[in-house]
Amino acid sequence: MLQNFSCNVRSFCDKVISSLPQFYDVDQAFFVDGEPIEPRKEFDYTIRMVTNSYYHLHIPLHVANKDFTFLECLLLKQAVEAGEVETHCPFVVSVQFNLRARKKAEKKLVRNSLELLTSKDERFMENLLRNLNLVSRYSPFADIQPFGISLTTLPVYLTTLLEERTLNESSVDFLNEIVLKLIKDIGLGKLLTIPELASRSKSKQLPLTRKNTSWISLLQDLIKPPYNIRPQIKADFSTIRWSHIPARLVILGPILDLVNVLRERKIFKVCENCGKFFLPYRPQEEKHVYCCKKCRKRAGEKRRYQERKKQSTP
Repeated sequence: MLQNFSCNVRSFCDKVISSLPQFYDVDQAFFVDGEPIEPRKEFDYTIRMVTNSYYHLHIPLHVANKDFTFLECLLLKQAVEAGEVETHCPFVVSVQFNLRARKKAEKKLVRNSLELLTSKDERFMENLLRNLNLVSRYSPFADIQPFGISLTTLPVYLTTLLEERTLNESSVDFLNEIVLKLIKDIGLGKLLTIPELASRSKSKQLPLTRKNTSWISLLQDLIKPPYNIRPQIKADFSTIRWSHIPARLVILGPILDLVNVLRERKIFKVCENCGKFFLPYRPQEEKHVYCCKKCRKRAGEKRRYQERKKQSTP
């Protein structure tokens, strides 16, 4: 099973990379304490990017391995088809954290980027943001003004929420506001405009990593809840560049991770009719899936309408 998974992703990625315009390839830069270095075993992270051989970044670049995730390959494919690769400037494909960065996070091993970015190391975040901007002239964060929180203090904010055992109504409302901005203004909702990810049934069959699957599933629940016929959020995707999405996921993906962690703890739920977060009065009650009586009534009406429609179809 794992072998088939790996082969499918590799084959797809090879086709995407081979479709890059002439003189373009995938390179990577290595960093320690925010400074670019030559390749070695110990480093904090690598930034992998699509580069043009005529463009010079003034930092050491090395040919990158092609072990991208399926989602990264999909994003690269969208950027190629949109002609954004031909801007003659590098853009980020992915960031990979190494063991050194994970060990530095409060002197313990961490399992994912959420834990890494909530290690209260503001300097680490500052360096990462600076280097992401360095490798792309079109800064992936130049047009982001996120929810009144500085990106360098985002780890502290995430840590505070992660340590909470309960949330009040104002905190849940603020989370609703944050995720709405992620989907619309920052453009993560654009992921669901990719045909392969638009349908729940299709996306479940794709060779996505567990993290990518959780992100896509959450966005689907928020944008088009299970008991809703039409999308609840009409995001304006026209100003969002495909080549910006991967770098945004590096920094802002942990917010989606945080939401999923809080959902797994049943601190709050996502309404299956309107897609908003709400505090359940019976957290362990599986049937409590609507934020209010109005949503429960509307979902029932839509469900009955769908049943009648199926019965009337020959």
